[in-house]
Amino acid sequence: MTSQLLLAQRYGADVARSYYALCKKYPVRTFLATLAVEVAVSRLVSLYMRRVRRHTVLELELGDKIIHEASLDFTTELIEGDKFISLRTLVESIDVASNDSRVDALIIRMQPSFVTGFASLQEIRAALVRFASKKPVWLYTHSIGEFSNAAHLMYLASACTRIYVPPSGDVHIQNLMGEVMFLKGTLDKLGLAPRLSKRKEYKNAVNMLTDTELNPAHREATQTLLAGVMDQMVAGIALGRGRGEAKVRELFSQSPFSALEAKHEGLIDDALYLDEVDQALLTALSLTKKTQNRLLLSKYFKQVGTPYKHKIMRKKIALLSFEGNILVGTGKGPSSNTEGVIGSDTVVAALRTAASSGVRAIVLRINSPGGSYIASDLIYHEIIRIKATGIPVVVSMGDLAASGGYFIACASSYIVAQPGTLTGSIGVFAGKILTREMWGKLGVTWDTAWPAEGADVVPPPSYTRSGTQYSNLHDYDEQQRAVLEKQLDRIYHDFVTKVAAGRGMTYEAAEALAHGRVWLGSQAHANGLVDMIGGLHDAVEQAKRLAGIAPHVTPELCVFPRSPSLMSMLSSPTNWEQKDSRGAMASIMGANIGALRGIMHLMNRAAPALKAVDAVWGGVASECDTLLFNPELRNLV
Repeated sequence: MTSQLLLAQRYGADVARSYYALCKKYPVRTFLATLAVEVAVSRLVSLYMRRVRRHTVLELELGDKIIHEASLDFTTELIEGDKFISLRTLVESIDVASNDSRVDALIIRMQPSFVTGFASLQEIRAALVRFASKKPVWLYTHSIGEFSNAAHLMYLASACTRIYVPPSGDVHIQNLMGEVMFLKGTLDKLGLAPRLSKRKEYKNAVNMLTDTELNPAHREATQTLLAGVMDQMVAGIALGRGRGEAKVRELFSQSPFSALEAKHEGLIDDALYLDEVDQALLTALSLTKKTQNRLLLSKYFKQVGTPYKHKIMRKKIALLSFEGNILVGTGKGPSSNTEGVIGSDTVVAALRTAASSGVRAIVLRINSPGGSYIASDLIYHEIIRIKATGIPVVVSMGDLAASGGYFIACASSYIVAQPGTLTGSIGVFAGKILTREMWGKLGVTWDTAWPAEGADVVPPPSYTRSGTQYSNLHDYDEQQRAVLEKQLDRIYHDFVTKVAAGRGMTYEAAEALAHGRVWLGSQAHANGLVDMIGGLHDAVEQAKRLAGIAPHVTPELCVFPRSPSLMSMLSSPTNWEQKDSRGAMASIMGANIGALRGIMHLMNRAAPALKAVDAVWGGVASECDTLLFNPELRNLV
């Protein structure tokens, strides 16, 4: 009755009576028609409100986590998907907007807590530089750091046309320092004894467990990396703010600065609050609040889409992006609390599917510190196999593509990295941690048994030696240690051999760059381990070149692994390829979450229609409203 009175008040009694007559005669069809009209109207209103009009000023919020192209896991995407933005989406949006005549400027609000990998920061910064060469980019932040070193934020901000901080804000650009933690003393107290071996002296990952301070090789490598990063930040800030590099280094040593001091030193343009920055931007653009059109960059991207959307026959390039540690088996995407896992079976299946789908080239985005040698080799082999069919594979490195990440990359046709990418680490380590002493401190004792018919039978030494090779209760004897060293020698030789073959070097030249040493992308480029300094866009351009696609042609970028259809998700796999490609469901179902969100949005918009027919449905609509449209339940989706 309440719904009938509301309809009568809004549309008149005759309309209300006619509507309820239809509801009684055709309840389901009337409901579906009402739902369709409501959805269509809400969609049109949404498109109108989000349209890109003349004098659009795009807004970018830098405060949430930025991920690579790899999907989030299912649960995180469902609950927290709006908190994340893809690096590719961000960069492509900025590039498209720079050539859009309807867009007048970009204004950024950067949170002091914003953090991302240095190479990702460089990819964003490069996009901002390209935009700023054509249109204004203004940046506002409450503070560049807050009692913390924020040199990386100053480096990013320096790409913008103007930088603003409120009078209460600060600018913190302290010199870089590497503080390395060592756990050997803690392990000694716990009764844990590392028995690890490595190839070679620069493979520093194990030092945290075996040393108490930086050894000469570890110190040399760390200081070289810090110096390289510092040089890149100083050069970027000096260029962006029009100051000499020597002066910028001097400012690093004098930091922190108040907003007014930073203005005096030329690090920012003025000390203004956000509302004052908004008004100053309107004045600079000769606009008013009524004539400007503010639009979030994420909404803008939904309107214009990716520049690689042109479906040109036989002009397709596949994009595969994987993030996390490399392991044998299936993988999973990153979540808000955990890193992703690059599963060898998942990557091989995705590469195989992409290669058989008619693409002209494959771009593989890698963001990984390494992992399993076997898993890396399986992916390496698949890339070599695909290249043999005439399909070029170009690797785009993210924040890091080191150790196993570089093992995979060296199989490719071409490698692109940012100056601050961490790569190389051509080496290996392995071993075990002895735990017997720890168990003894806890009062736990262990005994051993072996296949034998009598209790007094003592196994031969060769049997015991084989059985305890990987036991955490028994230390290596001389022969067991020799077995470990032989395995490491074999893996290291294979790694260096593959690098030499992939990079067109002699074994000796590749081995000189190996020894487990981590290189910055700029250093790797100078040493021949990387072909080009750049980002994902540059990798796509190189893939076009290698595939023989004309420079003026914009190919369609096809993302793999593809999202599974509903029927394929419900059905059981019939072969290994289907099982592997579907095994990492967390990695490939992310794209389906958008559809689920859309359905929930439509159901929310349809709530008035359900309420309108509650008299006919005998209260059922009210129950549906409680279950489907309760805000507390809706927030779970």
